[in-house]
Amino acid sequence: MATRPPDRIDGRSLRGRALPDSAARAARRCARVTLRLLEVCARYGIHLSLESPQSSGLFRWAPLREFLDSHGRSWATCDCCRFGASHKKPTTVVSGLGALRGL
Repeated sequence: MATRPPDRIDGRSLRGRALPDSAARAARRCARVTLRLLEVCARYGIHLSLESPQSSGLFRWAPLREFLDSHGRSWATCDCCRFGASHKKPTTVVSGLGALRGL
């Protein structure tokens, strides 16, 4: 059973344009590999953090959300800017590290 990650991972760009099939397939493959790596880390007690833009479809993909929620991960969102730019980029960090729980 293959569950597809949503939005940009489903073949749409940020501006709603269709991505080439190869790019959409690569995005889905990357999401599945990310989940698999997180599962291996959890199995061996390896602490991890996952960072991505808040709007990332990865964080709305049900298999990843279920994994992160079931493994007691803390979620934090902060605004980041690039090289002092005036606009902010909301970024989400999901982590099993206790030090990040207060964010």
